[in-house]
Amino acid sequence: MDGPWVGDEVRHRRSCHRIRQLGRDVAEPGPLGRPVPRVDERDAAIAATMMKWLNRHYPGHLWGCIADTRQGIVKFNIPILMGMNNWWVVNLRTHDIIDGMRQGAGQILERYRLRRGRFDLTTFLEARDKHSALVIPSRKVPE
Repeated sequence: MDGPWVGDEVRHRRSCHRIRQLGRDVAEPGPLGRPVPRVDERDAAIAATMMKWLNRHYPGHLWGCIADTRQGIVKFNIPILMGMNNWWVVNLRTHDIIDGMRQGAGQILERYRLRRGRFDLTTFLEARDKHSALVIPSRKVPE
């Protein structure tokens, strides 16, 4: 059979192979009949703790957090502004997680000209209009 299905099948096999190479557990087939990697409970707990910490120190900002202890990293962002491809990454082998989160969150807020304290809707909407990579994916994180 020709067409995109063949490419999809090849990509599917490659992704399954990569998942197995990484040693991740593979769950039952997902909605498209493809295996879905299981979320490590420890990683989920770390991400939840990161979210609590960020919300305590920078209340109201809409953070996204992911922990991947197998790679030795945690990462976080503000998806509405940064999109889904830009993350602040903390290497757990070389940095303390709290110091990395404090530095990263401060840098992110500063680059978008947002207050480090409580969430301010007016400045957030201005930043979204000027910089949101979720709205226009080609936009870069401001420097």
